[in-house]
Amino acid sequence: MTDSAGKTHIPHVIDAHAVGHLNATGVRAADREFEQGLTGARDYARRNGGVGGLDDPNGPPDHPLSAWLAEQRLCHLEDRLSENRRVALESIEGWRWTRPRRPGR
Repeated sequence: MTDSAGKTHIPHVIDAHAVGHLNATGVRAADREFEQGLTGARDYARRNGGVGGLDDPNGPPDHPLSAWLAEQRLCHLEDRLSENRRVALESIEGWRWTRPRRPGR
């Protein structure tokens, strides 16, 4: 198969079993990533009296958990968060679905 620029492309053929395996592997990886983030957030909350410090406009913006928490909020806004994950996040001490605005914004 040749495109308009004259480059030859070889079509990839993947059977249904392989696609299912790839999907299952991706789901397991996403579940592990969520559990790691959840464990980290719970540990942080336990040590710091909640996750509010990660949301503090003057707090640690480069903390890895800040980015993870922001991603979970985005998933919630886009309706990509399961009920189980929503409940798990809401069980974290100091959890809020919105992050405080920085002063002046």
